[in-house]
Amino acid sequence: MTDRLTRRRLVRTVAAAAGVTVRDAAPLVNGTLDALAAHLAAGGTASLRGLGHFTVRIRPARLLRVPGRGEVEVPSRPLFRFRPSPALRNARPL
Repeated sequence: MTDRLTRRRLVRTVAAAAGVTVRDAAPLVNGTLDALAAHLAAGGTASLRGLGHFTVRIRPARLLRVPGRGEVEVPSRPLFRFRPSPALRNARPL
């Protein structure tokens, strides 16, 4: 089982790497992640060198056939995609 990288762990890692306190690093990490999420929610794309490319596309509405209920309409919704960079794709797990 692999460890999950939570926001809290990311803040601690950034603080240790930058040589600052967790309290100083938290607003920077949270602001970065919130800005990325807001940009993607607005329909934008984001590229982070060495990590990958985030995109959003809209899945169109469609009709499903459900036995016993007939046709059910599924509304359109956004799909968030992540394409890893070649450096990340070729990285070996530790």
